[in-house]
Amino acid sequence: MENDQETEEITKLVIGYGTFIIKSANGDVRFNKIGVAKIKDFFRLYHPRFQHLFGYWYPFAIEKKHASFKALVYEVTEKDLVSLDEYEGVPGLFQRITCNISLHGEDKEAELYIPSDYTQIRLREDIDEYFSEREKKELYKRDYWLEYLQIHHKYLEDLYPELFI
Repeated sequence: MENDQETEEITKLVIGYGTFIIKSANGDVRFNKIGVAKIKDFFRLYHPRFQHLFGYWYPFAIEKKHASFKALVYEVTEKDLVSLDEYEGVPGLFQRITCNISLHGEDKEAELYIPSDYTQIRLREDIDEYFSEREKKELYKRDYWLEYLQIHHKYLEDLYPELFI
């Protein structure tokens, strides 16, 4: 007797918190968007001056207890993760970890791209050199990336209002 059941491909949840938000809205992301989630114990680090000073036009997720930010969540296959690792510059620029999220009122785990150890060191050194103490406090409190999106990609508020609440 033959087994006619197809084997289901194992999927994982992955967080899109930076340029993937824009790419998703523009139809450039081929993954299944599940929704908006709260990413626990991380904050999104970005400043408009990053691009000019350091060449970074995208944000970073930085670990910090009791912090959180909102991002899009996608369902991807293991094969997709290999492609995403390459796209995100793993292992040089970023590393992929598993983090805790709240999605549709449920606690879940998802894959999150955070700066590699080397990138984190460079970021800290660059921020210390180019930002005043007052600016650093603001940098770690405000979500400049969401502010950037609201100014330069206003249509995102209509597409993903939960991100901006």
